[in-house]
Amino acid sequence: MTTAADGTATVSDAGWNNSLAPGASTAFGIVATTAGAAAPAAFAGCAATPAS
Repeated sequence: MTTAADGTATVSDAGWNNSLAPGASTAFGIVATTAGAAAPAAFAGCAATPAS
């Protein structure tokens, strides 16, 4: 996972787990924390990158 200055986080494969068979699925989780009493704000989107 990488983060940008605006707080956007990008999650990518680990290299050894970079493909799925047609019709397969996968999942991952994220633990978020913030400073102070504010609750973490989150929006999750997903984009698939075609195999090259």
